[in-house]
Amino acid sequence: MTLGLAFLNPLLLWALPLVAVPIVIHLLNRRRFDKRRWAAMEFLLRAMRLNRRRLQMEQWLVLALRTLAVLLLVLLVARPRLAGGVLGNDIGHHVVCIDDSPSMAHRGGADDAMDRAREAVIRLATNVAEERPGDLFSLLLTSAPGQALLAAVPSGADLPRRVREAVATLRPSDVALDLAVLLPKLDDVSATAQAADRTETYVVTALRRRDWVARGGEPNAAFVAWLAARDPESQHLQVIDVGARDQENVAVIDVRCADRVAIAGVPMNVVVDVRNFGRDESSPQELQVEVDGKNRSAMPVPAIAAGETARLAFVETFHVAGWHGVGAALPNDRYAVDDTRSFAVEVRAASKVLVFDGAIGEAPEDAETFYLAAALEGGDGATFGIDVRVHPDHELATVPVEELAQADLLLLANVARVTPEVVARLEGFARQGGGVAFWLGDQIDVANYSQLLWKNGQGLLPLQPVGVAGDLDQPKGVWLVDGEQPLFAYARDALRTMFAQLVLVGRWITLREDPNAPVDIALRVGDADGEPLLAGKPFGDGGRVHVIATSADAAWTDWPRWPAFLITLERLHATTARPQDFGRTNLRPDGTLIIDVDPSRHRPDVEVRSRGGDAEARTFAAPPSGADVVAVKVPMAELPGTGLFAVVRKTHAGGEDTLLCARNPLPEEGELEPLGSAALVSSLPEELRERVTVREGQEQAAARCGVGSVW
Repeated sequence: MTLGLAFLNPLLLWALPLVAVPIVIHLLNRRRFDKRRWAAMEFLLRAMRLNRRRLQMEQWLVLALRTLAVLLLVLLVARPRLAGGVLGNDIGHHVVCIDDSPSMAHRGGADDAMDRAREAVIRLATNVAEERPGDLFSLLLTSAPGQALLAAVPSGADLPRRVREAVATLRPSDVALDLAVLLPKLDDVSATAQAADRTETYVVTALRRRDWVARGGEPNAAFVAWLAARDPESQHLQVIDVGARDQENVAVIDVRCADRVAIAGVPMNVVVDVRNFGRDESSPQELQVEVDGKNRSAMPVPAIAAGETARLAFVETFHVAGWHGVGAALPNDRYAVDDTRSFAVEVRAASKVLVFDGAIGEAPEDAETFYLAAALEGGDGATFGIDVRVHPDHELATVPVEELAQADLLLLANVARVTPEVVARLEGFARQGGGVAFWLGDQIDVANYSQLLWKNGQGLLPLQPVGVAGDLDQPKGVWLVDGEQPLFAYARDALRTMFAQLVLVGRWITLREDPNAPVDIALRVGDADGEPLLAGKPFGDGGRVHVIATSADAAWTDWPRWPAFLITLERLHATTARPQDFGRTNLRPDGTLIIDVDPSRHRPDVEVRSRGGDAEARTFAAPPSGADVVAVKVPMAELPGTGLFAVVRKTHAGGEDTLLCARNPLPEEGELEPLGSAALVSSLPEELRERVTVREGQEQAAARCGVGSVW
């Protein structure tokens, strides 16, 4: 291995001619003297002749020492360095990774973390070019570590220019920093430079706590494992901290529909969550709400305690079915990425409800479901947006699968018995998110229901039916249970009075309570200690099942004759109907929108364009397929910015179908708490601390890679 010699201050080598000064002085001092014999000096001359060789040796040594002293003085300020051999390697590989996660947009003054990262990397490249000519230099981003901006380029005079051009237009991406994904990719980049004997890795980052340390304060497991696998003789890591020192940030972290379905003409409850990620209580401010591109109102946001979330709610009624957009925005703070959020919602023309009647009757008003159907269809100005289809109970086993799949809620009224096949259909419907409600009555086979529908608590029924109770001649009132009940979440005092003073129940089916079952009891017969009248429980993936212990007609109760019945049905539908998949079109930057396309009607591609900007439209196509329906995938990572996007499906006849999707920032990126260099190092096991150096952004990163300075 060959040693390479260079100097940290090569311009000072012009002082090397000063080494000749002692020699010149020595020569000048050797001028000739006139010889005069003097008797008294004969003795000294004789002694000098005897010691002449020793004296000459001393003179030469003094001359050499004087010359060496001047040489060392020049070298002291020129600072020679060696690469190779004992003090370093022949070629080093500098792998520089810039954190371009959203948190790099956090401003700490006039500039943001990405601006400071850009300056730090340019300084580093200049340092490497001056100190390590011939080394290799790679530059990459945390969002795409497999796609290097510069891949193992030789260090030279043009390196700073190339780096400056590569980072000139960099802006924070939407991809979070994930060390478990990033660090193995850094190893892959290092392995591409096989000629390098030593690798110096640099990560230029905002150094946030959530990225580098686990929730409990212990070090990031992936980071520790990666450091432990490093060779301390040839591999080293430098973390360059360019983050701001504060963490104050108030963010809109969610905008959503609080209802299970969105229906035209029916008020929709919208919830906006605003979180304070800072250390101190936030100041009161205003939230601007926008609906379909038009300002709707400004909502006051109260002061929010550190680490807490404020929930704001408003009601919006969309009178036209189709796609609509809702936006919420806070005044921009020093981290503006999460100050706005959008929500795309498909408002349906109606919600489909199938009602199965166990006692049809000769006249319509004699049907068990007469009051049910009338209440659900609305009237007297009431609009529930419900499409009601009434079937006789024997069609439970034969209703087409397509019709069942389109329904949101199934209501069974006094259906005497069920078969295992019917139970399987009902359970499959509920497991896929559908809602089911059972109204009991005088035809119910309690043993059949207990065996096939309750199943020792594993079936559809929330509680086990036991037998008929009550006396029609001595009816009881209805008690609205205290506590938080999603079924009756508003106007509880008025409803309690209405149930207690107006509604009477003369007969019901006793439901055996199980204190360990996940069942919500909303209504009881008589008082707070009475038997359950209305109970519900979750079932499957988002499904919900309710049981009402009395009849749906007026045979056992006068409930259907009072407004409380109408309110109960409205709330039952609102809390039990199959939930719309709002998440399908409201996505994170790492999500994928999937659009179903019918090739017989539409072209096999879709066009996506931003509704809030002038960005060029993007086209995404489905792979060739002979299927009746093909899926077009739209990766959110390939769309620019955040907000609402229009997705256009074009028909073969020249028409267009347009839907909306929302692309929103990662809410967790709002956690801006800085970690600090000392905290990062101290979090590591002691034996690994020498393998990493943490520097502040304004410090000059050291271009190490096996370079040995003599002093």
